[in-house]
Amino acid sequence: MDSADLHFQMGINYFSMKDYANAAEEISQAIDLNNECAEYYLLRSEIYKKMGLKEMENEDFNMYWFIVQKRKEEQ
Repeated sequence: MDSADLHFQMGINYFSMKDYANAAEEISQAIDLNNECAEYYLLRSEIYKKMGLKEMENEDFNMYWFIVQKRKEEQ
């Protein structure tokens, strides 16, 4: 498991404990290490939704969608 995946797993753990601030921090670190993983952006979008950060939620969801579309075009 690479360090981006490790941060992602930690983010999932914090999310499940409803510790959204730490979850967002871990997922942000995962994104810093691998900014082309759509799943990271999707989870952080959900975290921001729980935190009531609508603009940030939308930005991350749009990034998720962009990466998914890019993958489809590359196939």
